[in-house]
Amino acid sequence: MFASISTKPNKIKYSDGSSYILLGDSCRRHVDMTEINALCMQNFGDDAHIAKQKLLSGESVLVLGKGYLTLHKVESEMLIF
Repeated sequence: MFASISTKPNKIKYSDGSSYILLGDSCRRHVDMTEINALCMQNFGDDAHIAKQKLLSGESVLVLGKGYLTLHKVESEMLIF
């Protein structure tokens, strides 16, 4: 696992090569940690780290104009049909 750490807690970025499925009311797409970081920063600003923790723990978060979003980790041996 690689980490890039600055002085602010919400600027911590981890990249372990994992990929995720982002599920929402009108979306379902494959995302990586970079996209998750960008989504949280864009929609939650100073509370991005809290939103990211909730998403990574399996909780849903409410994004205005997009509804509830949930994140599911893609297992390396999982087949998607």
